[in-house]
Amino acid sequence: MTDTGDVTMELYRELRFGETAEPARAAAAVGLDGAEAAAHRAELVRLGLIDGDGAVVGPEVALRRLIRREGEAVRERARESARVHAAVEALAERYLDSRVTAPAEERVAVETVTERKRFTRVLADLNAGLTVSEDSMHHLEFGSPLDEGLRRDAAAVERGVRVRCLYSRRLLRVPHMAALFERQTEVGVEVRTAPAVPITMIVVDGHTAMLPLDPARPRDGLVVARAPVLVRSYAALYEYCWMTAAPYVPGCAAQATARLTEEHRTALRMLAGGAKDERIARALGVSPRTVSRILAELMQELGASSRFEAGVRAARLGLLDPDQDLDAGDGG
Repeated sequence: MTDTGDVTMELYRELRFGETAEPARAAAAVGLDGAEAAAHRAELVRLGLIDGDGAVVGPEVALRRLIRREGEAVRERARESARVHAAVEALAERYLDSRVTAPAEERVAVETVTERKRFTRVLADLNAGLTVSEDSMHHLEFGSPLDEGLRRDAAAVERGVRVRCLYSRRLLRVPHMAALFERQTEVGVEVRTAPAVPITMIVVDGHTAMLPLDPARPRDGLVVARAPVLVRSYAALYEYCWMTAAPYVPGCAAQATARLTEEHRTALRMLAGGAKDERIARALGVSPRTVSRILAELMQELGASSRFEAGVRAARLGLLDPDQDLDAGDGG
C-alpha cells in the first residue's frame, strides 16, 4: 500500500517537472481523480508547495516562508505580551482605588509575592480551590524534584479540573523536563509546546492570574491578580498561544531531539536555507556521499519521506531557530 505522503510528493513532482502543470492532467498522470486528487492538492497547499494562486513553489522557498511565518508568530506573541502588561498597569491604576465601591465583577485585588514560602502557600490555596481549569505557560525549566507539582496536577484532574500546560519547545532537550511532560500526559494533563513562550503565567478558573513581577527576571517575585475584569486579557493571551502551539506526543519529540548530533543540526539548518549537498559537505568537512547519508538519517529519525518534509517537521519540533539568518547561498 502506497504511503499518502509519497503520493502527495509524486503529485508535486508531476506538477513541477511533468509535461503539464494543469492540475487535473497532473493528477491523472499519477493515478488520482476526484476527491482523492483534491485532498492531495490541499495537502500541498497546506505545506506551502502550492501558493494561493495555484503556482507550484520550490521546496527551499516554501520552507523559508514557513520559518519566516513561524518567526513572525513568535514576535507577535511577544508584542501581545507587552500589550497585555501595559493594559495590566493601566487597569490596576484605574481600578485599585475603587475596589471597595465597584461591583463584585469589577473589583480588583493585586498582591505582590516575593517570598518563596508565601508563593508556595498561594499556589497551594489556589490549587485546593480549583473547580474548572488551571492554565499555565512556562518558558523556563523547573528545578528538580517535581513530584509535588505532579501530585497537585493529578489531584486536580481527578476532581474533573481541566489542566493545561504550555512549554517552550527548547525544554524538550532538558531531560527532567521531558520526563515531566511524559508523566503529566500520563495523569491526564494536556501538554503543548511552542517555539517560544512569551511569559511565565498561570490562570486559575478564569478569575485569578499569576505572572512575574518583572518578565526579565521571573524568579524575583510574582504578581497575583484576582479579578475577572483583569484576568480576561491574560486568558485571551493564553488561548491564542495555546491554539498556535503543537500537542506534545509522548516520546517522539524528545527522542528525535536527543538523537540528533550537531552535525545533523548543521545539515538541517543549511538544508532549510537552500544549500546544496556540495555546500553542506564543505561546511561539515565531509564528502557529498556522507551528506546524503546524514540527510537520510535525518529523514528516518523525523519520520519524513522527503527532505522537504524533514525540514517542515524539524521546524515544528523547534530544531530550526525561526529568527536565525539562514544562508541560502550556493557559493563558496
